[in-house]
Parts: sequence; C-alpha cells; structure tokens
Amino acid sequence: MVFNFTLVRCLEDKGLAVSEKSGNAAASSNEKWIVEDGYAYCHDSTSLKTTAFIAVADLFEAGVGIDLAIKGRLVSVVNGVAKSLGLQNVMLLFV
Repeated sequence: MVFNFTLVRCLEDKGLAVSEKSGNAAASSNEKWIVEDGYAYCHDSTSLKTTAFIAVADLFEAGVGIDLAIKGRLVSVVNGVAKSLGLQNVMLLFV
C-alpha cells in the first residue's frame, strides 16, 4: 500500500469542494475523493495507492500544535482507507 500525502494551504486550492458533509467531493477529475474537515483523499483499490491532501491554513489560524494536528489528519486518512477495505485494528506508528 502506498500513501502520498501533500500539505496544502486549503483544499479549495486543489479544486476540491465538499458537496455534502462527510462525503464525496466535486473535483475536476473523475476520481472519487473523500473530503472531511481538513483533509481529502482518493484511494485506488486496484493499485492500492492513496493520494491525500492535508490542509494546514486552518491549523495556523487556530494556533494549535501543528505537528500533532497534521499527524491526526494523516491517521484519519489511513483509518478511512482501512475502513473502506474492511480492515480492523490498523496500527499506525510515526517515527
């Protein structure tokens, strides 16, 4: 499994707009994007490759701990993909 994460200012910069809460996004391509607050991802089950964008502008504005907030969003992406694949109890470690 491959995960490609990119930090972006906001999701709108990548042409992603939430069409419904916790659901699909309207994007310029035919890929199915999952968009949540602060992150968006697209998983290709054929190649087991996930592309994800992690928004950071809201984190700077909120003045939260950037490192922990970004890690939290990364874990959310991995857990979302794992759930879609029917995997249980996925453990993700950051070194």
